[in-house]
Amino acid sequence: MYAEAAEKAARFIFREMVDDQGRLLHRFREAETAITAHADDYAFLIFGLLYLYRATFDPAYLKKAIVLQERMVKDYWDDRAGGFFLSAEAGDELPLRPKELYDGAIPSANSVSFFNLTILSRLTGDAKWERQAAELSSAFAGSVSQHPTAYTFFLLALELMRGRSREVVIVGEPDSPQTQQLLAVLDEIFLPHAVVLLKSKQSGPALGEVSEFTGALTPREGNPAAYVCSNYSCRQPVTDPRALKDLLSA
Repeated sequence: MYAEAAEKAARFIFREMVDDQGRLLHRFREAETAITAHADDYAFLIFGLLYLYRATFDPAYLKKAIVLQERMVKDYWDDRAGGFFLSAEAGDELPLRPKELYDGAIPSANSVSFFNLTILSRLTGDAKWERQAAELSSAFAGSVSQHPTAYTFFLLALELMRGRSREVVIVGEPDSPQTQQLLAVLDEIFLPHAVVLLKSKQSGPALGEVSEFTGALTPREGNPAAYVCSNYSCRQPVTDPRALKDLLSA
């Protein structure tokens, strides 16, 4: 039910709140869209799309997240000092372009983007996202080290980036009971540094376009299999949920 509501919201945004150049718009009111999106709009939508992929395992959402992240880097990234400006350079009407980092009741665009870039690097195996995350981290290292309690979401992303990388790939059909049993294990264990991908016959080609390291992963003797990888080096697959749990608990 919640995933369906999230998909409905995503469809609305991409139907009504994206201009003809692929840029997000900030406001929809009385069937009228207006105002160029802020960095926050990109950061939180990308964040939502990454979790929508985790909920549905539809590679289309992962692709959309990548496209938006590329657009955000192009329009909002500070090439001189690093980090994301609040406003886009094109059409900016402010005399100065602010750059927010403080994580109050709502985290800042830079903190959320730090998290997004790290997750994207793990899901796709594309080193450019890891490099971008490292540049963002370096840009704000001084501020964060002086007042860490003001940047709690940034620290969450930093912990994710510095933690042990784990990419768990389940290869099997979504409606298979064996596949569901393997996925259920991932919901039983707290895995703060892990990302999860599902490769099926239908999703495999599209997933391979954005996550090349999944291309060689196959079922085991015709049965759904789980691959536990670290830095995209994968162990021998397992088919037993208990064996998967043991691998993840090690």
